[in-house]
Amino acid sequence: MSIFKAYDIRGIYPEQLNETLAYNIGRAFVTFTNAKQVVVGYDARLSSESIFEAVTKGMIDQGANVVNIGLTSTPMFNFTHAHFGYQTGVMVTASHNPKEYNGFKMNVEGATPLTGDSGIKDIEKLALLGEFVDVKIKGTISEKDHLDEYVDFMVGLVKRDLSTLKVVVDASSGAVGNICKKVFKKLHINYIPLNFEPDGNFPSHDPNPLKGDSQKQAQNAVKAEGADLGCLFDADADRIIFVDETGTTIQPDFVAALVAKKALKDSPGDKVLYDCISSRIIPKTIKDNGGIPIVVRVGRSYIYLAAKQNDVIFGAEASSHYYHREVYHGDNGVLTLLKLMELLVDEQKPVSELVKPYQIYVHSGEVNLEVESNEIKDAKIAEITEKFSDGEQSTLDGIGVIYDDVWFNVRKSNTEPVLRLRIEGKTKEAMEDMKNKLLDIVNG
Repeated sequence: MSIFKAYDIRGIYPEQLNETLAYNIGRAFVTFTNAKQVVVGYDARLSSESIFEAVTKGMIDQGANVVNIGLTSTPMFNFTHAHFGYQTGVMVTASHNPKEYNGFKMNVEGATPLTGDSGIKDIEKLALLGEFVDVKIKGTISEKDHLDEYVDFMVGLVKRDLSTLKVVVDASSGAVGNICKKVFKKLHINYIPLNFEPDGNFPSHDPNPLKGDSQKQAQNAVKAEGADLGCLFDADADRIIFVDETGTTIQPDFVAALVAKKALKDSPGDKVLYDCISSRIIPKTIKDNGGIPIVVRVGRSYIYLAAKQNDVIFGAEASSHYYHREVYHGDNGVLTLLKLMELLVDEQKPVSELVKPYQIYVHSGEVNLEVESNEIKDAKIAEITEKFSDGEQSTLDGIGVIYDDVWFNVRKSNTEPVLRLRIEGKTKEAMEDMKNKLLDIVNG
């Protein structure tokens, strides 16, 4: 399977992605975008600095000037690109993937992400062909530290005194630890740090916070410390998971509903965006609070573009990415944490109590079923579409069907040989019944 994905480039180092290919990707990126300037950052993975050196050499050899912002989180990278008006940008990261992976997230003007449809596949062809026009004037590389400016900007968005709260923060040995230190110091936040030192071996737990084992350290610390809230980031800190004061992980949809309600209180009648596999509690919450719900297909690139085009106040993915207008519609875990803390200060209630009103539906979680080929995936989706033709259907991403008491989505994975199922119902019986019907079709 190609490492050039729908939203980014990602593969195992060095078997699938190595310095030679990274160099060609750098040249291909400049060739495709006609970039004269590229801002580049990298995450804490063991191979990131080496891949950074290779990809930037390719950019320089193709005539682009590189601005190196060093070790950073993806949200800070995206903010830096947009806020300071850099022409294009490349972040060296494999996001939440295991330690042996690395890759690239690529932006054009305005920190707009490239997708498979808008350039990644073109860059793949150029990089694999490896035939580039030689340029007479090579580019240059310079270093720029934007950390203090980013921290000041984030601190300036906070309108409440957060010093009364105690929070557990797990940086997952990624790149966000130093950012959190500086933000929390300025805001006088009482926090318990976990895994704040960058370490590409990810010694404490998997860099994917959605994996249950990854959450145990933060859950235990919240209970041991009597904290009001806990959280953990993924390796590049664009994704964040929250833990309530009892040590229970909060479903990302409920976090989205809480932040959406707060956003609409601050900006009445505004637009809020969510992806099509999210819980129905999100559009319900948006409508109940006078907002305008906008639904889009799954994927960071699609959500960012829709958020920007519609100028939404807030956006959310079921995979725990949260998008904010204040940071150029980027997904930002640190800002989401600060907003949730502001909500706790305002409400003066435990976060578990704030979540309770949203726990009205029964959710299956994501069910992944192995399917051998795209042809079989398509055939199964077609069979499901025909079988449930009496429901309200959406083909925004795979097939979504809504009935009065149950709704579901079945879609193809862009990165794995699986079909992804999500089912939600008003009762456990309705959810389980629909789940069994879908499993019979896919496994039959």
